[in-house]
Amino acid sequence: MIVSALAASALAAALALSACGGSSSKNGDVIAGISYIDGAGLHEMNEEIVNTGKIPGDAHTVAVRLQAVTLLTDWPGDLDAQAKALAALFGEMAKALDTDALDLKRVEETTTKAHDGWHDFSHEVWDYLAKEAKVTGADDAHGHD
Repeated sequence: MIVSALAASALAAALALSACGGSSSKNGDVIAGISYIDGAGLHEMNEEIVNTGKIPGDAHTVAVRLQAVTLLTDWPGDLDAQAKALAALFGEMAKALDTDALDLKRVEETTTKAHDGWHDFSHEVWDYLAKEAKVTGADDAHGHD
């Protein structure tokens, strides 16, 4: 719950910053999108499903929101294909969770694929942003190990 509130706050702040226009606007949109995705709790959700076999009650809603944010964010051209692939993974996860007779194995599989795809994508996006900002030592600017 707190993670969702923080992610929503980060998204709102980044969207407000992106309203200025120009290159910084696009980067603001990218920052907002990846901040929301990173803060959605996908790692913890995946761990809970894999380790305990319990599916969080908000898992479907999270998957749908992640898919929407991934599709609506204006990613840079070289990240666009990877973003579309990630959105498809979030869609598969949502589909696996949108049934009355949940198949735990399928939910675990789709959630793990979405988690792994997000992890790779997040690395790429943060590396892109660090390079855009000309941050020294930006070859590996992600923080999730």
